[in-house]
Amino acid sequence: MWLVAALLTLVSSATDPSSSKVSINLKAGWQSPPVYVEAIEYIASLGDSDALFKFIEMVSFIPELDQKSDVEIYDTVNTLVNGMKFSKADIRMMNFALSLHIFSPRIEASRTKWLEGPADCAQVFFSSGGTSFCELKPEEIAEPAPVETDIVLIPGSKKIIFHGIVEAADFNDRLQAAKVFSARNNIGLSLRWQFSDDLCATPSLTGYGVELRLKSTEYKASDDSQDKSDDEDLVQKAAGFDFEILSKRFPDLQKEIKKFSRYVSDSSQEIQPMKKWQMGDLSYQAGLAAIEAFSKDGPEAGLESLQKISGNFPQMAMRLARTTVPSAFKSEVKKISESLSQSVGVRQGDSFFAINGMPVDLTSQWGDPFQLYETVKGELNVMEKLAGLGITGDLAQSVLQAPEPQGSSSEAVLKIPGDDEGLIWLNNIENDKKYAQFGQSLQEFLRPTFPGVIRRLRYNYLNLMIFVDPLSKDVHAIHDVIDTLSQNNLPVRVGVVLTGTSEKSLAASAVFHFLLKHNKEKNKSKMYTWNKWIALLTEKLDSASIKKLTGVDKDTITAEESEAYKNAFKMMNFGRAIGVGEDSSILINGAALKNLAFEDGMEEIVYQELLDAVPDIQRAIYYGTYRGETSFVEYFNSRGGVVTRFNQEILKAPVVNIDLTNIQYDGEYHGDGNICTFLVTTNSENSPVAQEALAYLKTSTSSRTAIIDCSQSSKICETLEKNAIYVNGRAYTKNTDNFTAADFALLETLAIQFGANKIAHLLKSFDDDVIMKTINVLSSQVEIKSRKTITFPVAKYSLIDFEPLRKDEASFDVVAVLDPASEDAQKMIPIISTLRKVVNMRLKIFLNCQENLSELPVKSFYRFVISDEFRESDKTHAVFTGLPHHSLLTAAVIPPESWMVAAVDAVHDLDNIKLVDQGDVHAVFELQHLLLEGQAFDVSNGSPPRGTQFELVKTGVALDTLVMANLGYFQFKASPGFWNLNLREGLSRDIYEIKEISSESGGEEQREIMMTSFTPKSLRVGVNKKSGMEDMDVLSKPDDRPQVNDEGSIWDRVGEAVGLKAKKVLAKEEVETINIFSLASGHMYERLMRIMMLSEITRVPRLENHFRIVSKEFGFEYEFVQYKWPRWLNSQKEKQRTMWGYKILFLDVLFPLSVDKIIFVDADQIIRADLKELVELDLEGNPYGYTPFCDDRKEMDGFRFWNGGYWKQHLAGRKYHISAIYVVDLKRFRQLAAGDRLRGQYQGLSQDPNSLANLDQDLPNNMIHQVGIKSLPQEWLWCATWCSDESKERAKTIDLCNNPLTKEPKLVAAARIVPEWTGYDDEIKQVLQGEKQTVKDNSNVKTEL
Repeated sequence: MWLVAALLTLVSSATDPSSSKVSINLKAGWQSPPVYVEAIEYIASLGDSDALFKFIEMVSFIPELDQKSDVEIYDTVNTLVNGMKFSKADIRMMNFALSLHIFSPRIEASRTKWLEGPADCAQVFFSSGGTSFCELKPEEIAEPAPVETDIVLIPGSKKIIFHGIVEAADFNDRLQAAKVFSARNNIGLSLRWQFSDDLCATPSLTGYGVELRLKSTEYKASDDSQDKSDDEDLVQKAAGFDFEILSKRFPDLQKEIKKFSRYVSDSSQEIQPMKKWQMGDLSYQAGLAAIEAFSKDGPEAGLESLQKISGNFPQMAMRLARTTVPSAFKSEVKKISESLSQSVGVRQGDSFFAINGMPVDLTSQWGDPFQLYETVKGELNVMEKLAGLGITGDLAQSVLQAPEPQGSSSEAVLKIPGDDEGLIWLNNIENDKKYAQFGQSLQEFLRPTFPGVIRRLRYNYLNLMIFVDPLSKDVHAIHDVIDTLSQNNLPVRVGVVLTGTSEKSLAASAVFHFLLKHNKEKNKSKMYTWNKWIALLTEKLDSASIKKLTGVDKDTITAEESEAYKNAFKMMNFGRAIGVGEDSSILINGAALKNLAFEDGMEEIVYQELLDAVPDIQRAIYYGTYRGETSFVEYFNSRGGVVTRFNQEILKAPVVNIDLTNIQYDGEYHGDGNICTFLVTTNSENSPVAQEALAYLKTSTSSRTAIIDCSQSSKICETLEKNAIYVNGRAYTKNTDNFTAADFALLETLAIQFGANKIAHLLKSFDDDVIMKTINVLSSQVEIKSRKTITFPVAKYSLIDFEPLRKDEASFDVVAVLDPASEDAQKMIPIISTLRKVVNMRLKIFLNCQENLSELPVKSFYRFVISDEFRESDKTHAVFTGLPHHSLLTAAVIPPESWMVAAVDAVHDLDNIKLVDQGDVHAVFELQHLLLEGQAFDVSNGSPPRGTQFELVKTGVALDTLVMANLGYFQFKASPGFWNLNLREGLSRDIYEIKEISSESGGEEQREIMMTSFTPKSLRVGVNKKSGMEDMDVLSKPDDRPQVNDEGSIWDRVGEAVGLKAKKVLAKEEVETINIFSLASGHMYERLMRIMMLSEITRVPRLENHFRIVSKEFGFEYEFVQYKWPRWLNSQKEKQRTMWGYKILFLDVLFPLSVDKIIFVDADQIIRADLKELVELDLEGNPYGYTPFCDDRKEMDGFRFWNGGYWKQHLAGRKYHISAIYVVDLKRFRQLAAGDRLRGQYQGLSQDPNSLANLDQDLPNNMIHQVGIKSLPQEWLWCATWCSDESKERAKTIDLCNNPLTKEPKLVAAARIVPEWTGYDDEIKQVLQGEKQTVKDNSNVKTEL
């Protein structure tokens, strides 16, 4: 025992935690407005104008506002709002918004709309229509274009813009005067911020993650899963002790040494090596530690334990591995996982998070708290309104699940009419002899068949209804569809309605009706008559042709009193009554086909739609919903959602809801229903629309209607718009005078599809007004999403249950499913912990542990920077303490999806952190850009217009990019403000025009794109080829392009486009700019990159700061390029492989489109030649040129994997090329769509983790047959590992490639192999240290990186 006692005196110093820490801060790339401005923006977002005016007034009265710190202002703001009518939940949400700086991009964007005020009132003034003034005059008020960032105080078409600095002495007086003026003159009022020049510093942001990942040298576990010897509890090394040696020297103290080794290991910060068998139950062991903390000290302790374990997992793993896991724990997890798999599709080990049954993504790389904030804020608004109606607890959860998700329920479908109702069926599958050989058994629908085959069964189960003007150009494309169906004997019943309203259209329709009745060939079908009529339309619909076909004069057939004309008129009126509109339409079983282009080839689209209609029929037969007692048509017409009219004013109406929760109508209701409440505002109780509404009630038991005569004194008319129809609060205001009883039926159908009937059933014990208001509240949600009830059985080990913190508030029902030993848990737990402080919630955390792990599941330390309230402290930093001193770590910021960040202040090497050598490490990152991405499509066919170039422009800034073939994807690195999206001048603008721009959420966008949020912005941009350009392609070869005139083609005049200019060999003197790009990770490669640059210059952050200094000294220009890895493209986890991906996958979009050629040079190269030679080298039509590997040194043959196996066969005699230096002809590269091809191949190959071992080299070599490579002369790349010493003197570049035999350190190899390297290194050191004063004159060469 004396040995253990002696060692204990040493262990405290060996295991004493050091104060060394890693701290990372992320700042915005713009200045921060005062905190009160963000608070005003939050209150404005609540939509209460009275509260907004009051708060702005109180803020303006705060003494010495401009002298207070942000924290002081924050505390004052909280004092103010606590004295107002806001709920405690609203105030917590405001503080959460302030901590996230939610409104910072919006406020920064508003500065781009800054307007200079008059000299006499520069701090507080007014404007309208772009003119500023000090005093308000009604005649100066115009109708300005709306600006999204303006705060609307009073709505109105004409509007005053109030510009002001809140700290100004006369701010409030002028605001009150504007309020009075606005009310007196019925003019709108908006607030636009003016800021003084001395804004605060850039804000420290929250809402991002930071990881310190163990470099790949750590945790190389050997395959010793069967090796469980008696020393399994002995820690071999820890805190400087070698316990294996001690155990051998003192065999009689084995038990004590093992116990002591575990104590030292658990006390040490260092990471202990683990064997594979020790890792098998780490997930369960992590969960058990959290459950024990929960059982001992309560839920908060359990949550804290989870956060500690997941955030420091590599350090905790060995300690956890000694825990014994009860078998009952494993059985319980497996049982609950199976239940979750069936209910929500979550398997064992998966993660899941839901708020009130609505899934929310917290786990993927793209999940972020800014989108979570929007979700929670909307949910809180609904929950509080429901609570105000007396709907809480489980009932509230049930009511929330009642609405159908948008787009998931079937839309209104048209009742399939009979022959005598105005539509003419050209065939009948059940009656026509043509289909007599078809089988007639419902079971045949359930039998397997070949994919893409429509079952030939003698039922009218596919009913194609066509509405078309006979003189429309669409009629011929429609006939092709009908003819294809008929010729192929397909079981599709076809009906037509000729809808044209012109005299010529009616005349053509009359001829068709005449032929149907007076067909000379009596035994021919209606389909035959249709074909004869189409032939007549195609040839010429003149008197002679009609007389020849019918034997009757045209005037007789088309006379208004003729039977044929009357039938044509009846058919036309039928089309109008149904409301399909003037455009051609096709319906299948009553459902309209959307976005259908009436052109050649559309029959394939219609065929696919027919196929897609069959599964619904199969389900109805399988589940017994349809048993064959009635015809298919009767079954279709009995379904929910069937209407007798399509009213586009209803179906395409914008969603506008009024809030009914505070509106009380005491007038009379007609009808006893409670599913659908109609409020009809009119000028007379006897108006046509009022009568139609009342007529509908005679056929409906689900609705009630209030006819509100606004010509009489009615208080509710002050709130409701006149001549409108409100359905449970949703407003329909356009052409309501023409609504019929059928339209009210359609409105009721839409309400039922929303889920109004379910809500009414759940609230059957409540009065009708509460039901109406509840439906109103739920329908006012921005988006209706799918919700599910998630229940758990009683669990002893795997469930942590948190009761709501506040019993007097509405509570959310939140479920988190996570594997405690996963990277998902690292992200989820800090967000959940913070969200619990913000939102009153009932929280259940299920520990979905994974079994039989074979490697360490989490190899990084992780912090998520988030707070429930505004702070100026370490809450805005990612702080790591107690880290292992000897482990090698690499740091990375994991930002939200739309953020593009970069390090701007990092003294230490963030790629190689070793605290024993560095001590404290601090770095500052900056949010430099907000991602704007989108998909482009050709509106004529939906295909991506690949190669098309867009530009994004705002004052002083112009960005460009091109459209990928991959999904039509494009992206820009934008910033807060207002941007204009255009086609780039040149081929793209010559061929295409922009037809539509919409956001991902479905809202229409103008050409002015607003970047006002931290949340992702995604666009859908529709383009169309201009007239005469239909056969043109921006990527076609120059020889394939037709000439516009004798002077040359349009292609000849585009200088900066994607390689489409007529081929021209540049004279050497024309090459003025050599463009080089390179990649560096860590200080060593940054150092090597600087030397590489200097080696080129002599021939012709810390990193950023060094570039600034070195570029000034040696005379070159540089730029740091960024491109966000697209979410749809398989990503790489390792930083090195991610960098390799950037080297090859985004060459077409990474650089400005004006760059024609670019050269990649590895950071660890020395250049001994003029790279201008490489720029001018003829690549012989290939998009890039690489250098092959040397094959001089025979001792390296064992490492030349390309000389055998797959690569030998694939290359077929070609060389395997290395990516250390290559030249890219970007024009040719883009013309060939090489980037699209490379990304497509990568997407397929990267599914296999064992493929693309050397991604940046394997991919272009793999694609050598599709994307050719020009082999550069061997002297362009010399490497001591592969090339002979004799060839070194001819080397134009020397690469410091690794040697797998010697493993010589790179810097040592550099000094040994390259004599001039040390000189370069010393010269740059002198420059960076400020010891060199002279600047070399390199005016003859300009180099950009």
